[in-house]
Amino acid sequence: MSVVVTSLLGVDEVVRYSFRVRPGRIAESVLLAEWHRCRFLWNEAVHQQKSENKPTFGALCKLAIECWGIWLWQSAAAHVLRM
Repeated sequence: MSVVVTSLLGVDEVVRYSFRVRPGRIAESVLLAEWHRCRFLWNEAVHQQKSENKPTFGALCKLAIECWGIWLWQSAAAHVLRM
């Protein structure tokens, strides 16, 4: 919910806007895919934190970059296969 305070002639007025984002079918599938990738990285980070080797922030960033590269490669390969 968005709140906007306006002032006209010394009188303050509060206006509230409520809206919902309704993505299309393609946008929804892209957002869900991104959510799954983020969830995978989160689960992997939690798993590594609970294991005996405690990863540093840099190690987790490196993992994220490596996974991102793999996902880009897979999505490019899938795109070529669909052609």
